[in-house]
Amino acid sequence: MSLFDYDQAFGRAEAPAKSLPQRLWQLLRDECAALLRLNLLFCLFCLPVVTIPPALYCLHKCCWQLIQNKPAGFFAALRETLRGGLGRAWGAFALSLPLLAFAGYGCWFYLGAAGQNPLLLVPFAFCMAVFWVVLLASGGFYALLCAGRPLGRDTLVRALALAFLHPGRALAGAACHYGLPALAILLLPFSGAYLVLIGFSIPCLLGCLFTQKNLERVLGQTPANAGKDGDA
Repeated sequence: MSLFDYDQAFGRAEAPAKSLPQRLWQLLRDECAALLRLNLLFCLFCLPVVTIPPALYCLHKCCWQLIQNKPAGFFAALRETLRGGLGRAWGAFALSLPLLAFAGYGCWFYLGAAGQNPLLLVPFAFCMAVFWVVLLASGGFYALLCAGRPLGRDTLVRALALAFLHPGRALAGAACHYGLPALAILLLPFSGAYLVLIGFSIPCLLGCLFTQKNLERVLGQTPANAGKDGDA
């Protein structure tokens, strides 16, 4: 299976492209306005800072709706999240970005101090393992929650399986989810327009495309039908 293989049943008359680059081009061509609007709304709802977790969850949910050829309603996703999905939104956030930050800082700290005390290589190795596991599994974790899976141990196990079923796809998805926005943030203020227009929605969409094939295998069904079982 190629890293760029992509195959899924969609509702529109036009059959989706089988390769990921072609499918991405289809979505960019057909949903350009929706992606621009989605990115702008995400940036606006992140301004209060405390709203970042639900906004991030809504961004992922809307990107999955676009992949399934459904209208990406950010306000509808936000209302649904506020009514009964805040636990999922905060849980997904707490188990991804903060853990990545703490593990990354731990790697930097213990590696710098290991020159004086080689025993510190042990916590360095632990932090490095946590960093890579969270990095590879977080995209799939968001995907499973958006597919209707409850926030719990079973979903975490499935996210890990999703990450290690095809590590190449998981790493590519993580590079899109985190790498592209992080690079743009580091290049501020030159990348300001890019971040406001497409700097979050398109990387998230691309990361979801990388995750899609593995999601079908872990769930045993398409994401469009996964929510029916997950919410039961």
